[in-house]
Formats: sequence, C-alpha cells, structure tokens
Amino acid sequence: MTTKPLVAIVGRPNVGKSLLFNRLCGKRLSIVEDTPGVTRDRLYAECEWAGRTFDIVDTGGIEPKADDVLLRHMRGQAQLAIDEATRQGTSLYLFGEAEHPEVQGLVSYANGPCLVFGSLKELKEKQTFKDTHNVVLAAQTTQEREEFEAIKKTLAEGHSLSVLETICDATRRRQQEALMISQQAEAMIVVGGKTSGNTRRLADVAESCGIAVWHIEVPEELPLEALKPYGFIGLTAGASTPRSIIDAVQESLKTL
Repeated sequence: MTTKPLVAIVGRPNVGKSLLFNRLCGKRLSIVEDTPGVTRDRLYAECEWAGRTFDIVDTGGIEPKADDVLLRHMRGQAQLAIDEATRQGTSLYLFGEAEHPEVQGLVSYANGPCLVFGSLKELKEKQTFKDTHNVVLAAQTTQEREEFEAIKKTLAEGHSLSVLETICDATRRRQQEALMISQQAEAMIVVGGKTSGNTRRLADVAESCGIAVWHIEVPEELPLEALKPYGFIGLTAGASTPRSIIDAVQESLKTL
C-alpha cells in the first residue's frame, strides 16, 4: 500500500496560505480574509500537481518572533505527521537523542514499531527491522541536515521509504553559521542551556573543526584566563538563549 505524501502549508499569519490551499485543491475550503489569524483548525484536501497526487493541509499562521517559537510549531507538526504516517503500522525510524523530551514525545505518536538512533553508525548497529519493507523516517527538529541526508540515502536502498521533513531550517542555518565561524576561529564559545538539544548541536559542530570549545550558560562561566592565549574567539548561542545573556558574554570577551 502506497502512502500519499502529506504537504503542510505553514507561515506567518495573513500571507496567503489559505488562498494557496484553495488554489491547489480547486475548491474554496479554507476561509480567506485580510485579518490575521482567521485559520484556526487544520484543513485537509487531496491535490494533484504535475501528475502527482498528495494530501495538503492548511495550518494557522505562526509568528516567528524567535527561533524557539518556530521550533515548537515544527515539533507539533512533526507529531501530527508521525501519527498519520504510521497509522497502518508502518515502522518509524527516528533520528534523535533517545532521552530528549522532544524525541520521547515524537515516539509517543507512533502507531507501530519505532527505532530511535543518534547517528548513521548507530542506525547500522541497532537496526532491528531489517525485514520491514515500509519505513517512515523522521528526525528531531535540531538534528544535522547532512547526517539526515546520509541516513535517507542508506535506508532508501533497502526499504520503501517515506520521509517526514521535520528538521527546522532556522536551526540548520544557525548550525551552518556556527560552522563558518568555527572554521576561522581559534576558540569558540557556545552560549545556552546544557540540556538544550540545539545548543549542544552547536557545540558539536564547533568541536568538529578541532578547536577549543566552551559551552556555557551564563557569563560567569566564561574561562577568561584560559581564553587569553587565543586571538580569534568565535561566539554563537542556542535558539532560546536570552539576548541579554549573549550581550553580557560579548562584553566580557571584549575585555580580553
């Protein structure tokens, strides 16, 4: 049984999501108004475009005042997608940190067998559904895009694979920026919660460049004496890190 792709239209309020939804499905199913926030519930329809059939969903607008707001919205959409994609008992392969609350929440929406793994290497070591033909692949919203693409390629070779694009692009851009800085810096400061998945990922990205990295939560944790030998010190921060803390860290670094 082939599962149709599910496409969600998301974006800021009052930018034309419902108009696009109506145009694609050929019916005026979604309310179109000039007032932001009119669309409250998800609306579904079957569409055909360029010879391909898929289901489309219109969602309420989101205000991305900060990356963490977008992440919360992405997580909600991922839960919905996993629930619907696994209703036929399809196996879920989830790329993420098994102990992370987001991953545990996503797993709870799976309606069939579920395998959680933190890397392509771990997937190859843990894979227990080798005889499973139909697989749905999803990821924790803060995982690295490059690793996810490698996992997709590997699984596509032996399974009928459906992919849920659940990685947040805002997080991916932040990781790319951290990588660019780390490739030039002699040392890197990563500011954010020690339990935050996206902040730890930034630290991992920086460490992959072979430089000294310190992951701190508050300015008082800055190792100023240890940083004195370094000429170029990079600075990045997690999505939920308050601007006031980032500014305070930056001011402390200026004293070196």
